[in-house]
Amino acid sequence: MMLQVLYSVRSERQLVEQINYNLLFRWFVGLSIDDSVWIHSVFSKNRERMIDNDIAIDLFNATVDMASFLGHVTTDNRHGLVVNVQTTKATGTAERDAAAEMLGELAVREKHITVGADKAYDTRGFVQACRAVDGRTTRHVGYEISQRKRKCIEQCFGWAKVVGRMRQVMVRGLDKVNQAFTLTMAAYNITRLRNLDALGA
Repeated sequence: MMLQVLYSVRSERQLVEQINYNLLFRWFVGLSIDDSVWIHSVFSKNRERMIDNDIAIDLFNATVDMASFLGHVTTDNRHGLVVNVQTTKATGTAERDAAAEMLGELAVREKHITVGADKAYDTRGFVQACRAVDGRTTRHVGYEISQRKRKCIEQCFGWAKVVGRMRQVMVRGLDKVNQAFTLTMAAYNITRLRNLDALGA
């Protein structure tokens, strides 16, 4: 039935006809060249089984799980270099959860840090997580600087999509996507360092 969707085959009868002579279709359904093809009523019966067992929903959820990853970065405010990278599965809170974790890692290395983020991060839970790292939030001068500098994040994501080929990731699985994203951000840093060196920054 997936073949019907992918190749716009209008009926089970036409699908049986296609499987009879199309080697690609035979391979997809697991038939060798010599195997006989089912009759069209077999597909109708399988459709009922698929509905009863939610197979289409399971397949859809599996494709969503395969394709839904988010890349997260933390940049420094002075030079716009990426200082932390993480890839996670996409959930409703993945961005804020990853940001809190990465900020916690930075707080271990730095005495004081400032954070700039868009309004999606302005939630009670994320603000509390930031306060657990550092008691300051919007009342200090660093907040205003961070709000101006947060465009550095957008620059590295833009570069990753256009130059680093991250607009459509060509690998599957969290580990492989994480590796591709981390290498892309390392390449961004190299490019950024070259530009900063040319400016004498």
